Formats: sequence, structure tokens, C-alpha cells
Amino acid sequence: MSDFTVRIANASDIERVAGLFNLYRQFYEQLDDLALATSFIRDRTTQDESLVTRCKRLFSSRKSYRRVAVWEEPGWS
Repeated sequence: MSDFTVRIANASDIERVAGLFNLYRQFYEQLDDLALATSFIRDRTTQDESLVTRCKRLFSSRKSYRRVAVWEEPGWS
């Protein structure tokens, strides 16, 4: 069984989202440029040109029946 928590990213998420966006750009063979990625994400979100969401996925192990966070960042609620 999987559970997802989704929320709209806010100003406190820009640096983390930009880091992921920078990795995405590199995957598509763009230059590593965290400053550019940060500027792009900040501009798109503050000008309401994009809606960025954050997702946290939890899953239960059938063997142990405990919940395990697949991707969770400190301070994210």
C-alpha cells in the first residue's frame, strides 16, 4: 500500500526544487547552473507562471508492517 502527500511548493522550497530542476536540466545535457535554475524556478513561481508541487511517498513493508519514507526532507510537512 502506498500513501502520497502532495502540497504546493512555497518560497522556502525554492532552493531544493531548483536543485532538482538543475539535475533535470543536466539529464537533458544542459550545463550545470544552479544559479540559473534557482532564478528560473523563483521567477516562475513568484510570477504565478508555474505551479510547483512537492510529493512525499510512504509505503508499508509487508514483512515488517512499518511505514518507511522514500523521500522526505528535514522540516518538510
